[in-house]
Amino acid sequence: MEARLYGRESAPGDPLEFFSIEEMLEGYYRILRSVMFNVDEAFQKPAADGAKLSKALKNLKDSTEKGAKELQILKKIAEEKKNEEAWNLIQKSLEITDGAHEGAETGLARFPGKPKSKG
Repeated sequence: MEARLYGRESAPGDPLEFFSIEEMLEGYYRILRSVMFNVDEAFQKPAADGAKLSKALKNLKDSTEKGAKELQILKKIAEEKKNEEAWNLIQKSLEITDGAHEGAETGLARFPGKPKSKG
């Protein structure tokens, strides 16, 4: 997306070459929202596998940390390029990313997983 915001086209064969910046941001938002619903549903089940849930929450926490950093970069570029539509979608994506990250941290406090053994 960063290259697209700078006006560069995707390389031929890039799996995202036919998607606009806005379509990629909407896709990111929908995917993260779906992940949040699935993790929340698993969290609500009394027979939830704590180890699997802990691993999913850790992955969600790590990926949202990375995603937030990348989205902040994209937001600055969108501001520089005065691309209001992309900026608004990036802001929307940042909000759900922050919410997912907070939810993952809250969930990890409840399902911390197994501590790594030494030796």
